[in-house]
Amino acid sequence: GEPIDSIALALHATPFVLYQRLFALHRAGIVSPVEAGHVELELDFEVEEATELEDEPLQLPDQEIPEVLGAETPVAEILGRARDFLRAGKYREARHLATRALELAPDDAEGHTALKEAETGLLAELRGQLLARPLSPRVIASGAQLRGLRFTPAERYLLKRFDGKRTLKQIIRVSPIKEVDALEAVHRFLKGGVIRLVEPPR
Repeated sequence: GEPIDSIALALHATPFVLYQRLFALHRAGIVSPVEAGHVELELDFEVEEATELEDEPLQLPDQEIPEVLGAETPVAEILGRARDFLRAGKYREARHLATRALELAPDDAEGHTALKEAETGLLAELRGQLLARPLSPRVIASGAQLRGLRFTPAERYLLKRFDGKRTLKQIIRVSPIKEVDALEAVHRFLKGGVIRLVEPPR
């Protein structure tokens, strides 16, 4: 009952290869797709250090959508605002807008350029914040708090490896998740009180 994205991450497989295999199994009558429901996060280790208020619900911060985005906003206007954010050093907002522009116009060269610049700037920013010291991510949210949150397959993949033993850099290095996306997830977990960065065991 795992989502396809979760299977792809666990196998370090590309979606194309995985879909090929699943389609073959489906044609053979071995597997069949079902609508995905809420997937519980199951950790392979015990949470050693819970948050102070274990029963207090946690809420992961949402991506703030810049006001320029509307249902009918032209791509050129979205990219113009993305450029404004890039000049201001607001790479997260610029990335969000460039991604939105490419959803509307996948072949837009300016959109691809803006996205690359935004991701380069954001990655440098996140590396400076999260990888400057060899720290290990450790889940500190209680089981009840984790059950109250919804995680993407990529987020579940990362959280299952945040046992406080390996450094964040070691985890990111072998992860199939794009580095900027993985570090963004870590940033989100930290702000939401799900994890803490600690000194690794010696």
